[in-house]
This record gives sequence, C-alpha cells and structure tokens, in this order.
Amino acid sequence: MAAALLFAACDSKNEVPVVEVTMSSFGFYADANTGVIKSDILVENPSTDISIVLPYGVSEDALKSLVPSFEVTEGAVVTVDDAVVESGVTAVDFSYPVEFLVTVNEKSNAQYIVRVAIAGPASFKLAAAGADADSLYKGPFMAISPSDGKPYLAAVADAPVSDQYYPVLYRFDESLSKVCTVAEVRADQPTIGFSPAGDLVYAFYNYGNKFANVYSVNGGSASLLGADNLLYRPITSSAYPTIGVMPLSANQLYVAYGVNAAAGSLAKRTLNLCCWDGSAWTQENPIAGREAGDYAYEVFTKLVGDDQYLMLFNQNDQSLSLYKVSAQSISTVFERLKFYIDEEGATQAKINLYGLRMDIASDGTPYILAGVEASSTTGSGYSPAVYKYDLETKTASVVGGVLSSLDVQTSKTFALALDANDVPYLAYADGTSKALTVTYIDSKTKTWSTPAAISAGEVEDIMMDFAPDGTGYISCSADDAAGNSYINLYSTR
Repeated sequence: MAAALLFAACDSKNEVPVVEVTMSSFGFYADANTGVIKSDILVENPSTDISIVLPYGVSEDALKSLVPSFEVTEGAVVTVDDAVVESGVTAVDFSYPVEFLVTVNEKSNAQYIVRVAIAGPASFKLAAAGADADSLYKGPFMAISPSDGKPYLAAVADAPVSDQYYPVLYRFDESLSKVCTVAEVRADQPTIGFSPAGDLVYAFYNYGNKFANVYSVNGGSASLLGADNLLYRPITSSAYPTIGVMPLSANQLYVAYGVNAAAGSLAKRTLNLCCWDGSAWTQENPIAGREAGDYAYEVFTKLVGDDQYLMLFNQNDQSLSLYKVSAQSISTVFERLKFYIDEEGATQAKINLYGLRMDIASDGTPYILAGVEASSTTGSGYSPAVYKYDLETKTASVVGGVLSSLDVQTSKTFALALDANDVPYLAYADGTSKALTVTYIDSKTKTWSTPAAISAGEVEDIMMDFAPDGTGYISCSADDAAGNSYINLYSTR
C-alpha cells in the first residue's frame, strides 16, 4: 500500500499541465521584409483563421519568402510543417495557406491558418461634389493634413463682382464643409501647406496690392502673418499655383516663389525664399549652390515626414532643382537636372510648363513628372513621362515608359502621386474628352496600365495625394449644367 501511494504521488508530480496557448499578434514588419512592404502590417488578437492583404505593387514571387512576426504564449514554440519558425527571422512561403502550430507542451497547443493576398490597384470614385453653395473662380488646391489625415482644399470663390473673389478653405470628412473665408480681399493662386504637426498655412496672391499674403489657419479663423504689403509680388499663372508653402512648425515657415518684377536685390523671375520666424519675415534668403540668376518659374512643395521638399523649374536653362528644407538647414537633392532627347545626352530636351509635378518615395527617392520635348507622337512634341531620380548615381530614368499618346499642351492638367507602397499613379484630363483619367504602374508589366476615365464630364485643376492611412484622393474642378465650377473630390474609400 505504501509503495502504491508513493507511485501515485510521483505520477501526480510528473503530470503534464494543460495551459492556454494563444497567438496575441501576427503580421509583417517592413524592417524584416525590406523591399517588399513600406510599412508594418499587424493583426492584434487574431482569430485562428488569419487573413492579411498586402498593398498593391507587391510581387507574387515575394509571397514565397515573407518573414512573419508574431507574439505567442511565453515558452511556446512555433512550427510550420514541423520546422521551427522564429518571429522576425524565418522566411515562410505564403503563396498558399500556411498552418502555424503553437506548442507549449504535448497537451497544450493551438493551430492558426494564415492566408496572404495582394490588393488590387487603387480604385477612385466620386466622394463629394460641390461645397455649400460656393462656386469657384480658381482652384482647388489640395493638401492632406498629417494630423487628421483629411484633405483640405484651398480655392477662390466666384462672385458677382471680381472684388469679392475671396480666398476660401474647405475640409473633407465624409462630406465637404467650408472651414472659413480666409480674407475679404480679391485673391488668386491659392495655396496651402501643413507642418509635420498639422499647422495649416494658407497663401495667395493679393490681386489688389499685388503682394503675396500668408495666413495661419487655426480652427475656423485665419490670421495674417506680418503685413499684407510686405512680400514681393509673385509670378502668377492661369494654370498652376506658383507659391510654395513649407511650414516646419507654428513658428517657422518658408514660402517660395518667383518674383514678377525686380524687387530688392532680386531680378525678375528669380526666386524669393521668405522665412517667417514667428514674429517677422526675412526675404531673399539664398540657397547654397543656386545661381542668383536662375529663374523660379514654377514652384512645387511636398511634406514628407519632418521635412519639406521644394522643386523649382529653372526656365532660363530648362532644368529642375530640388531642395530638402528642414528646421536646421536647406540641402540640395539635385541642382539643374536636365533631360535629353538622345541616350548619349548630346541634345537637351525642353520642358513644357504643363504637367510638372513631383513626389517623394518612402526611402527619399524623388519621382518627377515632366512633359518633355521630342518624346511624343502628337503634334506638339511634348509628352508626359515620370522620372525616378537615383540619389547615388545622380541620374534620372523613365519609369514605365513615356506616355507618347498624350499631349501635355492638350491635356494641360496632370497630377502625380505615390501610394503607400510607392506605386506611381497619374491623374489627368483626357486630351479629347477632358474627363478625369487615371493610370498607374502595373505590378506585373512595370508599364503604365490602360487609362481609365472616372468622371462623366470635363475637369480641370487636378491634384492627387495619398493620406497616411493609405486612402487616395483626387481633387479637381468641374462645371455643372449652368456653367458654374465646383470642387469634385474622388476617393479610394
């Protein structure tokens, strides 16, 4: 009897406990899947059947060697087909459903099935048309807030008399709403920009006194920064806004534009880089390496992380310059970049003012849209092409091929944007119908997809961008049956 009791006690001590086994998170981190995804994708507290959709642009071959990351019950071992999988280290073939077995002991385990797919390209649909009862004289100009991820749109309202062409601001959140009338002065060339923290700045050409005016917008009110007759007169254009706005914080702001006439020490059409320090403006700030006589005929800006990018068209020598503006310094990305008709680089191509745009990839690589001479089968000789600038070799190469069937002088309005996975998208007005049309780089052919018209009528003033959450937006102006122009906004959601 004593021996039996002793054996029972020993058997009780050696009994394998049953414990709860869970996988508390599963996904893919960008650091562990370099070149495949640009941002982390994670599912918290997943069910035993996990479905993950990777962004468009990921190749099907990449599915065969993805590195998963996961958190499981402490002490558990994770296996696939009896092979141990280490979180953030082991590559797994996800081209088919994969069974993950999470084991603590012989009596405690859990099975998870993971299915991975690749999303299709962004599909845009009309999200809003019109804003209150305001029709437009000029615009819209769109920028997406880094703080709330919503698109904001600057425009000049139409009015019975030209003196009431006032600068106005709208916001989209399920519907368009008017934020405020920025000022009761006649305006042109409305432009907005955000700081990394979401501070909103609105600039425009004051038609009355011929100066550039800059306002900070807080909530539903706008405040003039400095005097309204201080910043030199900017070049104005009927096609695109010509004032670049680059807020770095609530108390540090750069504004850039070409001057319309000689002012201070600046010659006509040269760059006026202005800086607001929270209390006063300084003008004519130089950029190291830039020639004083270089024209700044078109100005484009882009907020990327904590930095602002500034691209200028140097019309005098048909070149482009790109600068990165931070709180500490202004650095040159490229200076006087030129394009050539022939591969040998013997004959420089001219750049058309229509169709210029730029965006910056997640790794800092610039993408430039330009209508370049002698690349077209159309009569004008200018067709759009997207160039990728290699930061190491300091050279630019065409992405997806020249869109030789398009004439930038016929379409006139183009937009370029990179999605969350750095896939380039183009939006433009079709040369014949003027309908809003979209194309993108096909992930399989690496060429431009068949263009798709997404509007029923004619559009102008096209802008496109992707929000931090991956939502794509296209803004434009379109006329109603009575000939009044209104904001039309397209979204991927």
